[in-house]
Amino acid sequence: MQYKLTESISNDNKIIYDFVGFEDWKDFVKIMDIIKVKINPDKIDYKGITDMNGYFEKDGLYVEIQYDEMIGNYVEFKGDKSEENIIKIRRWINVIFDSLIKSVGGINA
Repeated sequence: MQYKLTESISNDNKIIYDFVGFEDWKDFVKIMDIIKVKINPDKIDYKGITDMNGYFEKDGLYVEIQYDEMIGNYVEFKGDKSEENIIKIRRWINVIFDSLIKSVGGINA
């Protein structure tokens, strides 16, 4: 399985981080657990059965996490795209991705 993290900007100016290779609902639950433990947000919540969505808030930033059966797991950031905010978001996303990689044995093949 090839795992990678992609970053893109949507037509409506959202920054989207896609966890390629982590495309199962169980991965969504792992992502939320990683956020709780390693990012320690001020607020966190999620819901859903087939398609799942959630969010977390930290340092005044609101970040959405989505799981779609057809697309997989991805994160959306719609807030102020200042350099400082983007650095924080990228750091959090990398913490999540690195933890996901470790959960599958650290092999990115």
